[in-house]
Amino acid sequence: MTESIKNVKNEQWDVKLLIQKIKNGIITKPKFQRKKKWNTMPQKDTNPNEQDYIRFLFDTRNSVHAITFGENRNSSQQTYTNIDGNNRINAIWHMMNRPFEVFPDYLNKLFDFLDGLSWEDQIKSEIKQKVAEMSYMEIIKFKYTRFFADCSIYDSHLRMVQKEFDDYIEEIQSLLKLNGDDTFDTHVKINVNLFDGYTTDELCKVFEDINRYNSKLTEIELKACALYSITDFKIEDEIVQKYIDKALVKFYEKKSEDEVLSCYQFTSNEPMNAYDFIVGFQNHCCTICSFIEETDTKGISLFFKLYKILYKEDFSTEKVNRFVKQMTETCRILQKIEDNCFTKNINEKIFNKTCNQKLTSLKKNNTFLISISIIGYLDQGESDDTIIGSIQQALFYHFMCQDIIDKEKRDEMVLSDIIRYEAGGAYIDAMARKIHESPSLISEKCTKEKMSQLITLLCQEANKPHLYKKDDRRKRKFFEKSLIHFYYKENVPTNLLRQEFQIEHIVPFSSEWKEEVDIDRLGNIIPIVASMNGKRGNRHLAVYLQDPFISFIKDMFPTIQKYDGMVSHSNRTSAVFSNGEYNKFCEGNEQRYLDNFIKCLYE
Repeated sequence: MTESIKNVKNEQWDVKLLIQKIKNGIITKPKFQRKKKWNTMPQKDTNPNEQDYIRFLFDTRNSVHAITFGENRNSSQQTYTNIDGNNRINAIWHMMNRPFEVFPDYLNKLFDFLDGLSWEDQIKSEIKQKVAEMSYMEIIKFKYTRFFADCSIYDSHLRMVQKEFDDYIEEIQSLLKLNGDDTFDTHVKINVNLFDGYTTDELCKVFEDINRYNSKLTEIELKACALYSITDFKIEDEIVQKYIDKALVKFYEKKSEDEVLSCYQFTSNEPMNAYDFIVGFQNHCCTICSFIEETDTKGISLFFKLYKILYKEDFSTEKVNRFVKQMTETCRILQKIEDNCFTKNINEKIFNKTCNQKLTSLKKNNTFLISISIIGYLDQGESDDTIIGSIQQALFYHFMCQDIIDKEKRDEMVLSDIIRYEAGGAYIDAMARKIHESPSLISEKCTKEKMSQLITLLCQEANKPHLYKKDDRRKRKFFEKSLIHFYYKENVPTNLLRQEFQIEHIVPFSSEWKEEVDIDRLGNIIPIVASMNGKRGNRHLAVYLQDPFISFIKDMFPTIQKYDGMVSHSNRTSAVFSNGEYNKFCEGNEQRYLDNFIKCLYE
């Protein structure tokens, strides 16, 4: 079989010819080509946009930089594969089909004129919509009979103002022509490079080389090229294979949204390459594990980072299937961690899912280090309990450090936060390798003593006495929610947690006091069943103590004698008369919350 002759040609197409080829469907966008990124209008940043590019074409009448295509002559019809210039093609297509989305200000004078007329708003809106949706050639060749033939607006309204309307249309037409005369589609030339006789793999390499040196291609977009031809592996788990296929169908459907060119669509009939394997597997795992995010184009995705640490660029069948098993087990462990950390009933009923939502605040590198630690533990044969305990400690320490107000103290405490990364690139990769070899490093520094020190500091910062009782109730911080969550998880039967709960103040929030008291501090709050909260009002604590539910959390409530030693009630009002006793009681509760949390997390 003779090798096809390779040839690179340079041509000039006018915009009209480019648009015609697009309409005929003979230009396609290959799977390795990135999704269009340009905004239509200029933004605050300096990124390219469609409006600026079209203005450039108006000024120069030439694209200057070539749009690159692979030329295919093997079929009955000559076709083209877009290698470079997808954003520019989309901008030109947008201009020819909806010019007033690219240059909305060109309609300002006409619309101001219409707004000044004493017509019904519905009529004005209908005229505006028809004009705004005109294509480039429709506005250039504007005729009333063509654009208003399907309604009576012309006869009933526009005919009366036709001269003024024509003046505005002519001004718009002038703006849309080059030097007020030549049309955009026939007088703007597009420089085109045509790679003839190149295979798809070779065109992929051309795309990679062009964008590696001439544009800001992200690392994951480069991966689409670098791993394009790596297909010599087989996924042995047929169920996982089907899930990956399903995820890839969605991935490429999403990638083709709002694209003018006919885009590649994934089918399971062709060999899967290494890029598709990683993307499809991560997107599948995203649907079953809250910790895993969907693949995006911002930097390198999680599974690419993990595979690189574990196997570099070796996509042999053995290593691919080992990775599938490792990540399947990792996702299983991560879900057990979420269920254990943030029990569904407690979190939903008491804190409206806010604890679970904290997981979404984890950055990619946080999840990277957590995942590689789990893989390291699994490779060493550690039990689920050991892995879950270690990751829980690292997670809670990481999240709680974020609640520290004092910057100096926060900087000191985060030194024990291993999943907090200080730098990306080589630093984070080196850290990941260390953790994979010694997975216990993930929680080694956040010891029981360090965690206790952290929570004590947070309580001290949070407890700030107020002079005025009408201060707004403060939002509970993550560390407070976590302490309460674990207390309820440890002490209240699961079936009782299906009820609705409200945060209650043991000493009423509306109490009077002298000097300074923090009536809203952690030690004075406790979630109780909503129906109970409505019964008490501002009355004595004794109203609660007979309820069977209180028996499960009784150690958080003072005895009647201790309560009466710090709070008085009369005429449906309450007053804290012993600040010392009140603070002593709250400190005791805060210590109980802390001790229970430490016990659950470490023992």
